[in-house]
Amino acid sequence: MSAPFLAGDKVVLRGLRRDDLERYRSWLENPEATHFMESGWRPVSDAEIEEIYKASTESDDTAVFVIVDKASDTPVGVCGLYLIHWICRRAEFRILIGDDAFRGKGLGSEAARLTVAYGFDKINLETLYLGVNAENQGAIASYEKAGFVREGVRRQLIYRNGRYYDALMMSILRDEYLGGRAACNNGAGSTEPREPKPVAADLSGAADRQGPDPLTTADVGGVRIDRPSKVSP
Repeated sequence: MSAPFLAGDKVVLRGLRRDDLERYRSWLENPEATHFMESGWRPVSDAEIEEIYKASTESDDTAVFVIVDKASDTPVGVCGLYLIHWICRRAEFRILIGDDAFRGKGLGSEAARLTVAYGFDKINLETLYLGVNAENQGAIASYEKAGFVREGVRRQLIYRNGRYYDALMMSILRDEYLGGRAACNNGAGSTEPREPKPVAADLSGAADRQGPDPLTTADVGGVRIDRPSKVSP
């Protein structure tokens, strides 16, 4: 079993290693995994995958984890916090389940909850945010289970599969996370954070079909929501 940094019932999260890179490249080039994303429009070069590794392991504004299936000890994807702003105490959440055989099994949902807890409990952030294709219903449901709230929509932002998609913006605040944990500890009967009432109209949009774009550090779930950059973990 891989040495975990964070552990749940179904997955463990550990650091990215150099021997993960070819597997990581295959995930980023998997059309099923990137169906709702801007990623996958060209092959990932050796130079890009090397920059991804450096950005994931050497930057002080990222915390990147490999998601490992606990039962089989198989790496199945990546997740983490990116663009960490240490003054404003915010970060961008990203996740990608790249192995088709492990999609739809709840691994992404648990990895999201572990990463959210890490962001608030271990590194004392105030806000976690993300962007997701508005038609990626599985991803949206998974994010809501982890406590994220719908904030608004950026229209026609993503071009993929021969058409444009809206992007749904979501976030979770520290108080919301702590409130959900307190509800669980008080015997609410759930092991998940309480879901705050959405603040935007309901939108139609597989928690496991989302993730980082290899070409920009600002891509989350196929949505560029911050500064452009050359690479992304």
